[in-house]
Amino acid sequence: MKKVAWCLWLVLAIMGFHSAKAEEVITGNSLYRACNEKISLEICHSWILGFMQGLQWGANGGGLVCVPDNVTYAQGGLVIQKYLRDHPEHLHLPASGIAYGALSQAFPCPKSK
Repeated sequence: MKKVAWCLWLVLAIMGFHSAKAEEVITGNSLYRACNEKISLEICHSWILGFMQGLQWGANGGGLVCVPDNVTYAQGGLVIQKYLRDHPEHLHLPASGIAYGALSQAFPCPKSK
């Protein structure tokens, strides 16, 4: 399972390095639609799963997001979807930034002394 997650993360990281046009960026609007339309719900879940796995395998949220080990991907997805619903003013922004903000609010890292 870890090998599959690592491969997924590597593919997503490589895809992130290509030069993308603004219309190719997944925004909050497109993620919100995917999460709320039955036909594209699997896209929503896959994106959230990949994002959360990337946080776990990457720099662990850069010190701003500390998702506890017992939090499921489904729970993380609910946090992100709630943030999308509660903050329509941010839907034009890249979905990755919105998801990061949602998770950092829900699961902040303890402050260093």
